[in-house]
Amino acid sequence: IFLTRWMDSIRSIVLSAHHLSIGYDRYRRYESGSSLAKSGGIVLYDRFPLERISSKPGYRLLDGPQIVGTGDLDSGRINNKLVSKELDLYKRMHLPDYVLVLDVDPDISLQRKPDHDQAVLTEKYRAVQDLLANGDNSKLIRIDANLPYQDVLSELKSAVWKSL
Repeated sequence: IFLTRWMDSIRSIVLSAHHLSIGYDRYRRYESGSSLAKSGGIVLYDRFPLERISSKPGYRLLDGPQIVGTGDLDSGRINNKLVSKELDLYKRMHLPDYVLVLDVDPDISLQRKPDHDQAVLTEKYRAVQDLLANGDNSKLIRIDANLPYQDVLSELKSAVWKSL
């Protein structure tokens, strides 16, 4: 039992370190983009942590902090320190001027990405629906991603140009 518990703890710490490295990468890109925007540039992020909009667990699925949601906080001080560092990184990222929200039905999403977990796609869909219903409508731009690729791309381009 001790060996199993120890291995679970090591696994949890390694997974947490992986999530923290993703957080650091996102934060570096955020800082770089913020610097460019301050000098008059236009910055587009492919993914942005929307956990800043709400502390609801579903928003963490939308590229927010992941360690605190793993449920593996039994790993002691090391993992707790990683949780704290990750949360601190994400707290330093402020929301952009606009958020283009790709609204896609989970069944269509699964057809496009069959290697993804249906339950996760459904939870992300619910989080997106909640975001669209309760988020800051002055910042959110809904894109119907159920449409064919070329139509989605056209909607995205149009939304970007309108927001400039």
